[in-house]
Amino acid sequence: MDREHESGDLRELFQIYHGECGFGGCSRPDFLDELAKLIPDEIVEFLKNLVSVVDQAIEEQVVMRFSDEGIVTADMSR
Repeated sequence: MDREHESGDLRELFQIYHGECGFGGCSRPDFLDELAKLIPDEIVEFLKNLVSVVDQAIEEQVVMRFSDEGIVTADMSR
């Protein structure tokens, strides 16, 4: 996966090994479990229940509210 750096350059964040013959397929739950292991703990939190999503288009943000009263704002400008 490549991600654009602040300077505009792309930098590689991680690679996924596809095996000797390339990727042959898997079940969706197995794929998602393995993919989740590649995401750093400080970036995502699993097992939360999303209650609402509010699109604040003017500020280019999305506000997500969770059942545990947590609130997260995501910048959608990029």
